[in-house]
Amino acid sequence: MPINIPLLNQQTPQTVLKMINLEASQLSLPDSRELMWGAFGAYGVLQAIAQSFNHSLLGSLIYGVLSVVLLYGGTYGLLRVLKEDAKFQRTATALAIMSGLAALVYTILHLLFGIALPPPLPTEKLLRFLLFP
Repeated sequence: MPINIPLLNQQTPQTVLKMINLEASQLSLPDSRELMWGAFGAYGVLQAIAQSFNHSLLGSLIYGVLSVVLLYGGTYGLLRVLKEDAKFQRTATALAIMSGLAALVYTILHLLFGIALPPPLPTEKLLRFLLFP
């Protein structure tokens, strides 16, 4: 039984998987403002969760919000300079989805290695190496 999420249609998860495999571009995503804001919201929450291991709750929330603002503003500004305004919504959606997935992977790896490895080991350095060798 399929789950009915208003922001997603059947094409969106398949497109995201194709984007991860570098088989599709951001222009393959549906042009939906709701999907864009949903992706930015998920990205902000996942960034806040990823930061909550090392910082206070308020600091993590501020980090999540500022991450969303920076990603949105940077994408808008860059596409404006390149005169590619028509691609903004899909490009911003793709960036938010991929950044959210990266934050989710970071959180999972942090939980996995933070629990599995004893505290004296440099867990933070190990995670950064695994994600960005």
